[in-house]
Amino acid sequence: MRNPGRFAALISTFATILMLGACAFQEPPSSNIDPKRIEEIHAKAIESHSPPTTLPLPADPKVWVIGDSWTRGQGADPTTLGYAHLLESRLGWPTEVFGAAGTGYTVDSPNIAYDRNQMYRVRIERLPETAKRVPDPNIIIVQGSTNDFISGVGRTQLAARDTIGLLRRMHPDAAIVLLGPITNPASPLVGAFQSLLWTAASEHNAAFINPHRGGQVWFGPKEWTSLMGEDGHPSTVGHSYLADRVVGELRRLFAVD
Repeated sequence: MRNPGRFAALISTFATILMLGACAFQEPPSSNIDPKRIEEIHAKAIESHSPPTTLPLPADPKVWVIGDSWTRGQGADPTTLGYAHLLESRLGWPTEVFGAAGTGYTVDSPNIAYDRNQMYRVRIERLPETAKRVPDPNIIIVQGSTNDFISGVGRTQLAARDTIGLLRRMHPDAAIVLLGPITNPASPLVGAFQSLLWTAASEHNAAFINPHRGGQVWFGPKEWTSLMGEDGHPSTVGHSYLADRVVGELRRLFAVD
């Protein structure tokens, strides 16, 4: 025969566990802030200072490129023909590439079996341990990311400021260059994300490259049709084209002939 008191106690305990579990696993409140606040931050940055338009070229340039699947070289065959991997041969600067598909300022890859597939900040903290070819960079490029679109403008703004601030503290004398995300020009989020990265760059004396600037869109409808693969990443030819654009911007920034 069942003990009614014991049975009631078990039911009560089980209900408590379910309640605690629900609290533990509920979706955290959104950290997005009012878009008007982003505009205020951007306006304040414009009033105080802007990202540098030129940077001193280190005597012995050594480069890190940090980013998402585009930086990894996804779409190129092989991935070592991705734009970031091509920078070394085109500029003659030793370069180490840290690209991980699915990541961004706010997001980990859906497959985080390895630390390199975590969000930018976590990976940056560990780069002194994982960098091999270029242990002490003096030029650091951070690319992306459209993967952050899911997180919204406010949350990405805060994460980008925090991430670039960390990078600046780790490498106070390095030239830091942010390369904004590249997507179909029709995306309504493009302008907002370029703006928030412009602001983060301003606050930490980093340069900013905007691939969607005015009439100089790197991947307009024509390029999106001819240089992109079916998976939404540049083809091998597309990566070569992208490398040319990035190299051109770096030459301009560092006044390299």
